[in-house]
Amino acid sequence: MNSFRLVRIFLPSLLIVFLFSCKPNKIELSGTGYNVPATAGNQATELSTKQSWTVISDQTWCTVNPTSGEGDASIQINYAENKSIAVRVATLTFATEKGASETITITQAVDPSTQLLCEKNWRISAVLVNAMDVFPSMPNCNRDDFTTFLTNGTNYTDEGPTKCNATDPQTYGYGNWQFGSAKTHIIITDTGSSSVIDATILQLDATTFKITYSDATYVYIITFTRI
Repeated sequence: MNSFRLVRIFLPSLLIVFLFSCKPNKIELSGTGYNVPATAGNQATELSTKQSWTVISDQTWCTVNPTSGEGDASIQINYAENKSIAVRVATLTFATEKGASETITITQAVDPSTQLLCEKNWRISAVLVNAMDVFPSMPNCNRDDFTTFLTNGTNYTDEGPTKCNATDPQTYGYGNWQFGSAKTHIIITDTGSSSVIDATILQLDATTFKITYSDATYVYIITFTRI
């Protein structure tokens, strides 16, 4: 059998093997970027490829399931609650075994209430106790104190420019805080006394934070002004 005849016999078979073994080295994604809310949740996306692939996230608050596979797949992107006061971004990088890659950007919004309240200094500007205005009777060394709520769920009060007692520490009243249902309440726990205040938020904006709460005897309405 001459060589020309051998080529004619085996060439079609070789072409078939080549075509089926040569998988396109690319990744296609159903989306390249998603804007998600501040609350925890998940986002689905579709991946299409003929190759084995992996995916990595550059942020711990944003995870992917599954993280590897072969061929087409449905991907679930999970993101934790954003408790910070800034928009945050995660980049997911999908790559094939042969080096092709695509990325998805996850941009997570800020919770408006957290952004308004946290990392700012709030000074009491009005106090009503059973509808009686007691703020004018407060000494100046207390009226200039201010409270700060941190995004990690803690809070403290600073003595401000003046102290009622020169030996008092500059900061005091350390506690923990969290928003209640639908962000209409704030729950503040004093770590020193373990007392808990569950206050209704009457107003929270860029300049004013106003709450009300009560005990067995009194109803308090306290207004803070941002400084």
